[in-house]
Amino acid sequence: MTETSNGIWYITVGPLDPNLYSYGFSVDGLQIADPDNRDVWVSTATSFGGASSWSNVLVPGTAARFLADAQVPHGAVGTVNYYSNYTHTEREMQVYTPPGYSRSDRRYPVLYLLHGVGGNDTDWFVNLRANFILDNLIAEGKAMPMIVVSPDTNVGPFPTGVTDDVFEKELMGSIVPYIDQTYRTAPGPQNRAIAGLSMGSNHTRNIMFLDPNRFAYYGFFSSGAMSPAAIDDVLAHPDLITNVAHSRVIRLVWISEGGLEAAAFPSVETELQATLAFFNQHGIKYRYVPGPSIGAIYGHVWDTWRKDLLAFAPLLFGHSRHFDAVRGHTSTIR
Repeated sequence: MTETSNGIWYITVGPLDPNLYSYGFSVDGLQIADPDNRDVWVSTATSFGGASSWSNVLVPGTAARFLADAQVPHGAVGTVNYYSNYTHTEREMQVYTPPGYSRSDRRYPVLYLLHGVGGNDTDWFVNLRANFILDNLIAEGKAMPMIVVSPDTNVGPFPTGVTDDVFEKELMGSIVPYIDQTYRTAPGPQNRAIAGLSMGSNHTRNIMFLDPNRFAYYGFFSSGAMSPAAIDDVLAHPDLITNVAHSRVIRLVWISEGGLEAAAFPSVETELQATLAFFNQHGIKYRYVPGPSIGAIYGHVWDTWRKDLLAFAPLLFGHSRHFDAVRGHTSTIR
């Protein structure tokens, strides 16, 4: 930045492509957000250099319309407190109800969205703008009106395998029952989907093995890759494989990663290819969608996972006909 004679600091950047960008100020080594910008988020992830505050700014344009605060009916996002039967404490989650929910008596399907390492329940709405993405898709008739639940997955140590994932106990023992009791949810697993980014994709994958008949749709965003330890864990419990491979409930297992992730994380890419081979070997059906085919050309960043949600949400709850063209010519289906 450059300081003017009267003590004002400034910088000029760009031109920038239409997108949502994050920025902040470093003042004597302290990372702070822009005090004049209300769109602020707090990072606890090490990839952003430790706990720090950032501000968001949307550069408008055609490419960013899918996540913009457009002139369409909006859903409502609220922080919901619930009692955890696993931690025996009060915890929080974010819940989105679609436009018209409060004026309707209909029941809605539910999508559960999980954050990554260092994140929390607010990420999908503060950083990823899931509510605006859904608002716009619903207004365009490209996605079913749905409830979206984003819980805080930080309830225990990171799982090394599948069977040691304690978040599954939190989700199925507290969160899903609370949502079904409190909101007008459509009944049955065919009206329930779950997806996650990065570590959230691993939770999603683990839940698929542990509860294959509780959700019909699974989304692995970057990318659900199984480590050798996770594969060994599943092999030690062959019933987990059988239950997934022969599930009559599962309608979609959707897997993707950003265009630059393979080069940035070669060990994870190796694990992903091993995971796809493992699924093929054991008859687990899935759809692998290369990131660039849906516009996710970057790496392990927010922009990738916004594009994942944009492509995944229209495929849910029997509404996939809108993505026939994309599915037919850009997706690699296995």
